[in-house]
Amino acid sequence: MTNISREIETVSKMVKIYCTKKHFTKSNLCEQCASILRYTEAKIKECPHLQETGNKPSCRRCKIHCFELEKRAEIKKIMAFSGPKMLWRAPIDYARHLFR
Repeated sequence: MTNISREIETVSKMVKIYCTKKHFTKSNLCEQCASILRYTEAKIKECPHLQETGNKPSCRRCKIHCFELEKRAEIKKIMAFSGPKMLWRAPIDYARHLFR
């Protein structure tokens, strides 16, 4: 599995946790969470660093910040909520994400 697909999978799990707990969904994401997930996946795949060097830094450490401010705030909120819960639900993914 590539770093990009692993990053997308981790973000997907975080959005699913958030949507389940905050929007009380069962199996599918609500439209708002599905929208932010699609946006995030697109931004990860279109990363300028990935196209230039083939190596994508974590978005938190990036100097470009290609996310719109509103979307960036939303994904930060989702990650802050879901991150601690990932420790129990997907500890390996949590550790990879934390130490990447």
